[in-house]
Formats: sequence, C-alpha cells, structure tokens
Amino acid sequence: MEQQIIVLGMHRSGTSMLSKLLINLGVDMGDGNHVGSISNVDGHNEDTEMRVINEAILSTLKSTWDDPPKKEDIAHIEDFICKQYTEFVDKRGGLWGVKDPRLSLFASELDKVLTNPKYIFILRNEDSVAKSLNVRDGMSIDKAKKLKCKYDEYIVDFLSNKSHLKIQYEDLIDSPTQVLFSICKFLEIKVRKEAISHIRNQTDLEELKKQKLYLSLKNALFSVCKDPKKIFRKNTFTFIKANLRRIKELYL
Repeated sequence: MEQQIIVLGMHRSGTSMLSKLLINLGVDMGDGNHVGSISNVDGHNEDTEMRVINEAILSTLKSTWDDPPKKEDIAHIEDFICKQYTEFVDKRGGLWGVKDPRLSLFASELDKVLTNPKYIFILRNEDSVAKSLNVRDGMSIDKAKKLKCKYDEYIVDFLSNKSHLKIQYEDLIDSPTQVLFSICKFLEIKVRKEAISHIRNQTDLEELKKQKLYLSLKNALFSVCKDPKKIFRKNTFTFIKANLRRIKELYL
C-alpha cells in the first residue's frame, strides 16, 4: 500500500530522533544521514535529496532556514515548488517518509502532490529549542524563540484541516513506549519495541555528547599538529567557538 509519513517540526525539536524511530519501524526515510555527531548523536536521518530541494526553494525565495520566507512569497512560486516535489515523490513508493525541518515551511505544497499522507508533528519546549540553537549555531535566545514561533505557526495553520498526530519531545524522552504505541496506532503498523532503542534519558545523552565532544577535539588537535597553518583558517575559529559553547553546555 502506498503511504507517505511526513515529519514536521522546528529545528532542534526531535525530528531526527523521530525519523530514526520511523526507520526502525520499517519506514523508508530515504538515504539519510545516519552518522552521529555532537548535535545529533544518532544522525540527522533525513533524505539528502529533499534537503537539497528545500535549500534550492529557499535560495529561490532569497531566504534561509533561519530567515524563513513569507507565505505570500511561497505562493508566488507554488508551481516551481510542486514541480520539485513531484519529481521527488515519483521516485518513491510503498511505505515511505521524509523529514527535514525546512519542509515545515512548504508542507502545503508537498501535500498537493501526495496520494496518502500522514503527518506527525513533534513539538519541544521553546526554552530547550532556543538553548539548543544557541549552543549549535550561536543564535540569540530571543531570535531562536521567534523563529520557533514562526515555524510552529506555519505547521499549525497547515495541519488545521489535516489528519495528524502531535507528539511532545519531552514525552518521547520520558515515556517512549507510550509514544511508540500512539505512533503505531496512528500509522496502523505493527509495534516494534526495538524502534525506541536509540532513545536515551538526559543523563545518558549528555554522557554520549561528552564522548563525541572529546573525540572531536582530539581529532581536531591531531589535525592542527600535522598542519599548524590550519589554526588560522576561518572554519577553525568557527569550530572553536561552537565547541566552546558545547563545553559550556555540558560542563558548566
């Protein structure tokens, strides 16, 4: 049976974790990025082609993920967006899904080219989202909260007349089994308890992040020792700033 599972949610709201859960349930979420990092310990788990498409749409609109376009501007290039999504959807079949937070801005356009979509909207506390964006990107707390509000507004408006499941990030962390059952019931697929094996409590998650931070800093140090000139590169300073924020988050 043809069915599409669309994950919607603001950046840093648990969309990657939810996508990993769906993969574990047997949903084809695309080629994905399953290599873990400090920011996403189990990978982004998002389709690379869909991300490229959404980046191209944002570029056409002279916007970025952290400076979203206005709805009226999106409407002006609706045909272009639908064409991109049609070409993507035509390559997929069976039980498949897609996740990319940018997609939350263009869900109305994607919906027009889907045949049997089911939407899952994951929400997270705004303070946690803002802190996470501040640590990862250096974004101010105020800007991060306003950005989350805009994304949530787009999603809520779109889902107002759509069948969907709304879950809370905090519930997924604290009561993963309960959330798993609600997801499987909504999707009408068999429960697999191993689907939540990647979900960790906050203490275990922070410990894993510390391990990845240590390895990242160790590898960076070795790289600079081999080629000291790297220390003067712009991306090196960006790396240092980002990891100082992570050290502050995890240790201070």
